[in-house]
Amino acid sequence: MSYQKLNPCKRLTPYIEKIWVQENMNPTTVANNRPTKVIPAAKLDVVFHYRDPFVQILDGRLQPMSRSHLVGQRTRPLEVASTGQTGIIIVSFYPWGAAPFFDFPLDECADCNVDLKLLFTASLIAALENRLMEAASTRERIKIIGDFFIRRLNDNRRDALMIEAARRMNAAQSSTPIAALAKTLHISRRHFIRRFKQTLGLAPKQFANVIRFQKALYYHQRGWDWPAIAVRCGYYDQAHFIKEFKHFSGVSPQHILTQTPPTRLMQYFNNHHDLSHFYNMIYL
Repeated sequence: MSYQKLNPCKRLTPYIEKIWVQENMNPTTVANNRPTKVIPAAKLDVVFHYRDPFVQILDGRLQPMSRSHLVGQRTRPLEVASTGQTGIIIVSFYPWGAAPFFDFPLDECADCNVDLKLLFTASLIAALENRLMEAASTRERIKIIGDFFIRRLNDNRRDALMIEAARRMNAAQSSTPIAALAKTLHISRRHFIRRFKQTLGLAPKQFANVIRFQKALYYHQRGWDWPAIAVRCGYYDQAHFIKEFKHFSGVSPQHILTQTPPTRLMQYFNNHHDLSHFYNMIYL
């Protein structure tokens, strides 16, 4: 089993934060390996399986996942499990970074996994998937994926005003009043909400709430107690904090990262945190 965190090529660095690679040649399934829960992180990903695709677990049922798909912004935790040998590449965009590659409003795929064959020409994606499966190395696969995104990059869809809005929301220590933010950006509240949803995939208030949740996790992993975190992150009271925490993670604050011993996957990915970023890659 191996894990890697890689940088994209220079042309894609304004849009893609990191590329994560996970490999395991030993077959595992939900029967012999516990599922992984991925919590909301204020970003979009594109996932490529070059070995056996994962399944998503919904209401206790296993739902096959596409070999390559766009993972929209999440407002609920996502539970997945392997089905055999693992070979997965996750292209992790900055919150605004996916919009220049996809010609549709990104809020349409919130809480969804969308097969890339539905977003691009099916034959093109099938050929891409075959090349990834046949590639001899991780380096070759990253080059194939990088070339794919470079050819689909449209810088004209990069919305500088919405990027600035996202940065300001991330810099705030607590919730940012949407009307006040829109006013400082010299844009109407209604127009601001519409553009933000199209560009980042969530309404501004939802986005701010996910960021606040992520900052609470950050402070927790650095030893803060929950009451202090609730105050620091601007929750109304303890009940509000617990309710929102359960909504995003599926567990109470007291049980986050403590219910079961960490897997190797958790030990690797849960230790790459930086509050200057918009999210933490957290697996439960």
